[in-house]
Amino acid sequence: MPEMHGMQVTSSVLDDNPAIWVLTLSAYEDRSYLRELIRRGASGYVLKRAASETLIQAIRAIAMDGLYFDPALTPYLTSTATSAPLNQYLDELSLLSDRETAVLQLIAQGYTNKEIAFQLDLSVKTVETYKMRGMKKLNLNSRVDLVRYALLVGWLQANETMSG
Repeated sequence: MPEMHGMQVTSSVLDDNPAIWVLTLSAYEDRSYLRELIRRGASGYVLKRAASETLIQAIRAIAMDGLYFDPALTPYLTSTATSAPLNQYLDELSLLSDRETAVLQLIAQGYTNKEIAFQLDLSVKTVETYKMRGMKKLNLNSRVDLVRYALLVGWLQANETMSG
């Protein structure tokens, strides 16, 4: 883009209307660029070299109130999450009970409330309560916010095992 780059556009658009979802289409495969876009609120990232079906899949995923990152970027996402300065999140994380943490991790990993209830041997209503309390403590307003948070604190690392 001749006048602004993707990060500036992302910030500008979301400053004016935070309810808008931003999908970045870029040639950059740089982890610091990707990390900064996530920090600024981008909902997705697709590489320009990706097939057109990937772009359509990304648009559909984001329209369903989700996130989408090009599968080629998976190594960058896990390293982005682990390289984030966790100290800024330690105070927030310490506010969560073990159950709230377990529920939020599973939600961020894409499980439904019913699946979480079965996995943790809880009622669906109890799962919803833990979710609500945990989201409130972390000042998160949506599943998208939760997934962004989970990326930053390392909850979504490949091969990570759940504790709880």
